[in-house]
Amino acid sequence: MNIPPYVFNALAIILTVVGFIITNRKNRIDSKKSIADSEQKLRERIVAIEVKIDVFWKNVAFDSAKILHTPHPENARRDELLELFVEGMISRDQLRELIILLKTIIEDKVREFGERTAASNLLRAIEIQYDV
Repeated sequence: MNIPPYVFNALAIILTVVGFIITNRKNRIDSKKSIADSEQKLRERIVAIEVKIDVFWKNVAFDSAKILHTPHPENARRDELLELFVEGMISRDQLRELIILLKTIIEDKVREFGERTAASNLLRAIEIQYDV
């Protein structure tokens, strides 16, 4: 049996193309899996970062409320609102009242810098937590 040499060349080319197609499909499937895995890892990292940011702002709010809380009778209403806020029992109306008090503290240049900073931090935490 006499097989012309170009048949072997054609067969080699066909096998090469088939091998390329199979490898390409396998790589595409692997790439899709890799992209899906990367996307899932990215989502998990974003959720972890969101949780850490929430914890950070809750701690900022709690610490700022502690700084602003005083035993003085003239600050009794502010202290009551701060306590309600820290306990998570503050109503929308009380929250609005607290925001007004915090803005008053922030704008009062006579007050100590630390108190104004604590009021500002608490106000930012309220804005983030309550979307006001």
